[in-house]
Amino acid sequence: MMSFASRSSLFATLLIAALSTQAQQPEAAAEAPASAEGSFEASLLTHYVWRGQVINDRPVIQKSLTLASSQGFYVGVWANGDLTDRNRSVEEDEAGNVTGSYNPEFKCTEFDSYAGFEYAPEDAVFGADVSVTHYSVPQPSSQTDEAAAKFWLNLPLVQEKIILNPFFSAAYDFSQADGFYFSAGVEAGDIALDNAGRLLLDLSLSAGYADADYNTWYFEVNKAAWNDLTAATTLNYACRDWLTFKGTLSWSTLLNSDIADGAKTLYWDDQALVAGVGAELTF
Repeated sequence: MMSFASRSSLFATLLIAALSTQAQQPEAAAEAPASAEGSFEASLLTHYVWRGQVINDRPVIQKSLTLASSQGFYVGVWANGDLTDRNRSVEEDEAGNVTGSYNPEFKCTEFDSYAGFEYAPEDAVFGADVSVTHYSVPQPSSQTDEAAAKFWLNLPLVQEKIILNPFFSAAYDFSQADGFYFSAGVEAGDIALDNAGRLLLDLSLSAGYADADYNTWYFEVNKAAWNDLTAATTLNYACRDWLTFKGTLSWSTLLNSDIADGAKTLYWDDQALVAGVGAELTF
């Protein structure tokens, strides 16, 4: 990923672009003052999969809380909890006495915090998001940090009823792996399935590629390679303006054989079909 100086430059560029757009529209001065909104989401999933890594192949619960301003800045937290003892590990001494354990049942196994800025005005052809995330695994204690940027296009299709979003993203793990992970693909969101616009469909397809440093840290494979191929769909039902129920289905597989072999040693598998249900509250 880019250095702090580069990221600061990108922040400045995006802010100047946003301010320039407002300056060209005099009526923007009469708009309501800046405001903030929040969202809380909870999901029950059959697996926990991240970039093709099957971290848990048993049910988990995941929660997130995000606060965002109308200017595009946001902060949030995310957590994963295992609902089984699948990842439980017990340490014993030579006499067979238990000396330690981690990830006991129902324990929070990961807690992340993030902050960023999203440039996504309505009717814009181009969108961007830059962020920094701190990943924390309580037991065994492990932490890392990542800076990321995502860029996409908004391409109207089918009489503008479907917006296709080709995207490219880059992430740099600057605390532990000191390596890059890239992803490219296409998304189509908020496809209305009913006249009221309450039943919406999201679709996505993406492929990930990482450099040798990233793959060495996460898979113990010292080479750059294609990592994961992921396809996902989400069905959203907005029963209220502030409450949305969701059903998700995704499939991912690791593309490179060496990466897949490393994953089978460090994680549970090299591919997974994940189903889930959840709800999102906005306020």
